Amino acid sequence: MKVEQTTTNSISNQAQAQESNAPKKSRATQHEEAIKLHASDRDPVRGDVKADISPKAKEMAQEMAKVKDLAAQAPDVREEKIAELKRRINQGQYKVDADAIADRLVDEHTMSGLG
Repeated sequence: MKVEQTTTNSISNQAQAQESNAPKKSRATQHEEAIKLHASDRDPVRGDVKADISPKAKEMAQEMAKVKDLAAQAPDVREEKIAELKRRINQGQYKVDADAIADRLVDEHTMSGLG
């Protein structure tokens, strides 16, 4: 135990002696060194900081990518519904409920805070 303590103290004293003999660095120099140290974490092209992502976050990102792909594949227009509406209009079977449309317009107007 005493040998270990002596060795530790000896190493500690040597390190302190080296530090005291080394020239003192200005705050500006210390700051520049810190920036250089952290610059290795940055993407040189975009300047973004690199970060590690947890496995759970990676899984969630993959799921989001799948959902986005599915949404992108879905048609913007429901062709079947439009074809059915056109058919009903052409055959005179599509009736517009003016009261329902008026009620909905009033509801939307009052819900938007304009009324």
